[in-house]
Amino acid sequence: MQRTAVIWLLASTALACAATDAPPDPTAECIATYARAKGFSLGDADGASVEAGCAARGDACPQAEFISQQAALCIAGVAGLEKGLDTQWSTSILYATGLKRVVWVVSNRLRDGKAPLGGGHLLHIDVRTGAVLAKAGWGSVSGW
Repeated sequence: MQRTAVIWLLASTALACAATDAPPDPTAECIATYARAKGFSLGDADGASVEAGCAARGDACPQAEFISQQAALCIAGVAGLEKGLDTQWSTSILYATGLKRVVWVVSNRLRDGKAPLGGGHLLHIDVRTGAVLAKAGWGSVSGW
């Protein structure tokens, strides 16, 4: 009986230590630090795309569940998106048809359009969970 109690106590202590020694989740920290502000708005241009995509999917896409723009920027930094040529990243929110969900798009500019090609990198970040769903490059041809 005494031996069982000692084993149970050691196991409980080990589980408690394992739970507290876990590293913090940077995405959760970004979301908690940059909570969605009251009066959150998608803006006119992006809102229509988001609402149309959600309606086509039969999802209400409640904006109360969306992470803030500041949280998306924080997550992009944690995910390693380079600063690029500009002082700040570009952001937009849209319904990504291929991903079948609403995403924050955070992008940088690594090459300017003065060369034959301008371009950079972008991230698609889930507006509800903060998960990075896609990393990609983008490019544009000047003179078109």
